[in-house]
Amino acid sequence: MLLTARIYFLYRYTKIRKSNLDFSERLAIEKHYLREGGLLYSLLGFLLASLSGYMYVYGYDENYNQSVVLLIALMGFTKIISSVVGWVKARSFHSPIILFLKSLNIADGLVAIVMTQYVLLSYEHSASASSATGLFGMGIGLFLMIGGIAIVVRAHFYKQV
Repeated sequence: MLLTARIYFLYRYTKIRKSNLDFSERLAIEKHYLREGGLLYSLLGFLLASLSGYMYVYGYDENYNQSVVLLIALMGFTKIISSVVGWVKARSFHSPIILFLKSLNIADGLVAIVMTQYVLLSYEHSASASSATGLFGMGIGLFLMIGGIAIVVRAHFYKQV
């Protein structure tokens, strides 16, 4: 779902960037796509919360070796750190679509952190690895849904120059 959203918005951004629109027209079009993005962001949060709820109820523990655990943890923390840094740097572009694309990277990083928690708890043979990760994932999913609603509201009040 994240990959599909990223491809769709990259395609839209490329189309807008190559067009001969003035700044205010481009901003109006980007504002429209930002509303779509907010709804999609909420959908992503709902899907993560649903899958995490399933994990909470029906999940079972896996066994991982130390190399896999360290690799997944490294990838998870690298994703979340690089996505936050990229989002902060993208604020200087003053483009709603670029900010949304960077926020998709943050969502990807948050999903990676949920999986990192599951792998670390499973490696330590925690009795509640699935239920704890399920609850954490539902919280992150709720956070993403609220973030999507905030994106829609912010797109409605985005400043026209």
